[in-house]
Amino acid sequence: MSPSTPPPAFGNDASTSAQIEDVLRTHPGIRQVAVIVSKSSSLDQKVIAYLAPEDSYLGSILVTQQIEDQRIKEWRTVFDRLQRVPGSSAGFNIDGWHSSYTKQPIAEEEMHEWIDSTVEEILSLHPTEVLEIGCGTGLVLLRIASRTKRYVGVDFSPASLKSLRDQLVTLEASSGSVTLLERQADNFNGLDNHSFDTVILNSVVQYLPSLEQLRKVFEGALKAANSPGAIFIGDVRSRTLLENFATSVELFQAPPSLSVADLRKRIRRRLDQERELVIAPEYFLALQRRYQQITRVEIRPKWGNSDNEMTRFRYNVTLFIDFQEQKSLDPRWLDWSVEGLTLVAIRDLLQSGREILAIKGVVNARIEKDVAALALLADSDDSVTACDLREALSNKPTRGIYPDQLRALAREFDYDAEISWSACCSDSSFDVLFRRLSAGKETTDASVAWPQPDSISGDLSLYIHDPSRIARRRILIRQLRDFARATLPESMVPSDFILVNALPLTSEGEIDRNALSSPDRT
Repeated sequence: MSPSTPPPAFGNDASTSAQIEDVLRTHPGIRQVAVIVSKSSSLDQKVIAYLAPEDSYLGSILVTQQIEDQRIKEWRTVFDRLQRVPGSSAGFNIDGWHSSYTKQPIAEEEMHEWIDSTVEEILSLHPTEVLEIGCGTGLVLLRIASRTKRYVGVDFSPASLKSLRDQLVTLEASSGSVTLLERQADNFNGLDNHSFDTVILNSVVQYLPSLEQLRKVFEGALKAANSPGAIFIGDVRSRTLLENFATSVELFQAPPSLSVADLRKRIRRRLDQERELVIAPEYFLALQRRYQQITRVEIRPKWGNSDNEMTRFRYNVTLFIDFQEQKSLDPRWLDWSVEGLTLVAIRDLLQSGREILAIKGVVNARIEKDVAALALLADSDDSVTACDLREALSNKPTRGIYPDQLRALAREFDYDAEISWSACCSDSSFDVLFRRLSAGKETTDASVAWPQPDSISGDLSLYIHDPSRIARRRILIRQLRDFARATLPESMVPSDFILVNALPLTSEGEIDRNALSSPDRT
């Protein structure tokens, strides 16, 4: 090294690193380990351990009820605080709905479209006896309760419920059929089994603290649902698109000169710090196989012309309970890519007057560039910048269709359009079925046999980003620190334990220590 060459960020005492690695490697929770010894002087030594955890061990760490209760308490504090923000109009309290991209409130017209399309889907179920879990300040309740015989709203935030009671009075809504209960989502005490024809969980499941809590809520909802009945789960964040979402947000926020290497780190950090429960569509198909009373599952991208994270990365689900289907519609599906279809081609097919038109694998224009961004990021070398990526995406031609373009086309030719994500495609393309409104009752009333994946695992955890994973990682770090202190001299105990999914490797398959970065204090 010449005198003009700066010293490396980390000095590497190979002997010390190897000794520490040998000790840490004996811990059953560790799959890979690399230790860096940083020296700012002969007397100042800092030891940093990078560890890839053993997934089975990490999953076996018990997250105590105390930790889950603390997480629920944190969410309750957030929602209570939001209700104290002045200026919300009666019946439309959207405080706290902020864009992940800009951190600014989502536009009112976009929120109106979001709630109106949600209410439209729920009303299509013809609800009469309703249980809403997580009713909040009544965005759904205040639009549906007056059309029902009985409406029970449950929420864990006393401030939200107070705000809702005030709105019921202000709007002079009929409160005789509305009952409000303060309790957590998994508390069904006092609610009769099979007493609600519709159970609603809208924009709720992402705030549950764990997969186990999600199981308890769904099992309680299944017991509360009448036979036949339906459970509507709205505004579900897609795990399939979680990395696309993280890439989209970080690329939007990145300064132009940010390198691809640093952009990848930001994306990984966002994914590692994701504290909401995020669910892949396959989860609900697996749920149907586990609970026999679920006779049909509908998984739909959200309707709406707005371009925001809710229309792009979220979806709605309806679980139908003990519905005895009169007829199942199993149409011949045209393949969007194989047939080379376009919006103009679909128009021509509808004009021909057929009763049914079914198309699978329609490229989703909403997220086409988000899918492309992830592919570009994977193929780019470290010299590429965020500005380069954005320019490449802007120049990339699109071939997809927006769901609401198909809906508008259907109305133009007297059809009804239905869309589905039940095929669970990795690129989140969707399937669409057009039914002529003047077709016979057997056609218009039949349920659709939507395309589905070839196989569904019975292991529900495969389809979940579980926020309790963060708590497990923190517990593992505490275990490792205690283990190191019990087995190493104090001077060799790492000051930082950094968990990573996998350690970077060289082309020869060795650990690439130069690719290990200093701890991110953020």
